[in-house]
Amino acid sequence: MKLAAAGLLILGLAGAPGAADGAPPPASPFAEGVETLLLVGDAGHPAAIEPVLRALAAEAAKDPERTLVVFLGDNLYPSGLPDEADPRRKEGERRLAAQADAALAAGARVLFLPGNHDWDGMGKDGWASVVRQERFLARRSPRLLYAPGGGCPGPLLLPTSSGVTLAVLDTQWWLQHEGPRPEGPSFPCVARSAEEAVSQLREAARQGPLALLTHHPLASGGPHGERMGDWKSHIFPLRDAAPTLWVPLPGLGSLWVAYRDLKGTGQDFASRRYSRLRADLAGALDGHPAVFQASGHDHSLQVLEAPVPSARWVLVSGSGIYPGGTVVSKLPSTRFSTSKAGFLRVRLPERGDPPHLTAFEATSGGVPLERFAIDLR
Repeated sequence: MKLAAAGLLILGLAGAPGAADGAPPPASPFAEGVETLLLVGDAGHPAAIEPVLRALAAEAAKDPERTLVVFLGDNLYPSGLPDEADPRRKEGERRLAAQADAALAAGARVLFLPGNHDWDGMGKDGWASVVRQERFLARRSPRLLYAPGGGCPGPLLLPTSSGVTLAVLDTQWWLQHEGPRPEGPSFPCVARSAEEAVSQLREAARQGPLALLTHHPLASGGPHGERMGDWKSHIFPLRDAAPTLWVPLPGLGSLWVAYRDLKGTGQDFASRRYSRLRADLAGALDGHPAVFQASGHDHSLQVLEAPVPSARWVLVSGSGIYPGGTVVSKLPSTRFSTSKAGFLRVRLPERGDPPHLTAFEATSGGVPLERFAIDLR
């Protein structure tokens, strides 16, 4: 079965002698026949009956054989999947299973990629935590793929019949600085350095249109992104913690915004490692911009048109827990944004036509409500 063999194919390529020496990135047939992507991120703390997962499953069930549900990282808060002796393990397994089983029960295929919280919240146990999560999820079904896999940076290529190839990256690999990460000739990754990952992504972009699937976005109006032009963020900085905290703190608010825009936490655009990540992806896609990049990270839904030269559209879908996430500011490139819980749907058309995007809000009863739609030209 092609889906069952996909993981073995990836492992075989990753361990192939000389695979990192100028060879193309590995590819998997996992997305063959996929026409619809359901994009949801930061869903790692679901309720026992989670409205977003119910809404997602309802949408996936409309055409399950041609639907791929993509969980865009931060699949388990706050610090990934602990080992089996840890008392938190049982709850971690429940949260991961809730996400996977919602899509699998609907009959769809499922793709998981890791985020910073899956890497032990950037902690020293990050690589081991990601590998534990991958092993747990991979056992649930041959219709589930965890990619790029092994804590490697990627890219892993998933061709679709539309002519658009999905390129999956583990962007936390770039940002991880506590504990080990698989880097260098002694590790079984196809790309064993940032330079090799960039080279492989650049070659893939030259071969045909790409859509990037990552955890970290290239552009965002959320707390991790760019907000200097939003006066509300200067006056009400506590809305970074909760959108309803309208507590005026002028002066202090401006200092907080300036700090995050100019220096940043380890997960903000301004941080040194995040800047390197964005520069690397920009270099790989120079002259061959992605059709779209889909990410989570900021807890909102955003549709951004050409915010950076390396992507025609940046889609942020990180509001995977009801009732919603963090505040989001409108950028010049913003075509839609909300902090309410929900997900995005991208339909991949026949060759030559643009993908079509729809943004859904999830109600408390788990019903998907269409809030925005646009062709990704």
